[in-house]
Amino acid sequence: MADDPLPLGGLPDGDGVMQGVNQWIDPGQYHFNGEQALAYARSRYTTSDYDRMARQRQVQEALLDQFDPGNVLAKFQDVAAAGSQVIKTDVPQGMLGYFVQLGLKTKSQPVDPIELVPPDVYPEKPDYDVVHSLVKAGLAGDSGQ
Repeated sequence: MADDPLPLGGLPDGDGVMQGVNQWIDPGQYHFNGEQALAYARSRYTTSDYDRMARQRQVQEALLDQFDPGNVLAKFQDVAAAGSQVIKTDVPQGMLGYFVQLGLKTKSQPVDPIELVPPDVYPEKPDYDVVHSLVKAGLAGDSGQ
């Protein structure tokens, strides 16, 4: 769900006006392809890092909603070939069934964000004890968010 207009491609000129934009994403609900989803999630145009983090969560949640471990297993060779440039594994093919079962179990689990942002955490001067306690609470299922 896009809340504000965001550009696909392009760069701001010296006056902050976007040049070379391939397409604008207007507010509304979309079914993005991979390139559009990445552009939407990573856009920094007129938004904060926190807005970008929220868009990244939206894309991650949409991906998880579509995830079907059976399809991943059936298309494992294609997925492995596509990801070979960025992912390397020594997982034996005999273990794939186990990972499908694990994927099916995790699909039913909620995704709870752990946000390390102000006022709890300030990136320029993080209190690592606070970070550790927030992560520990989040992993225990008590993120408080």
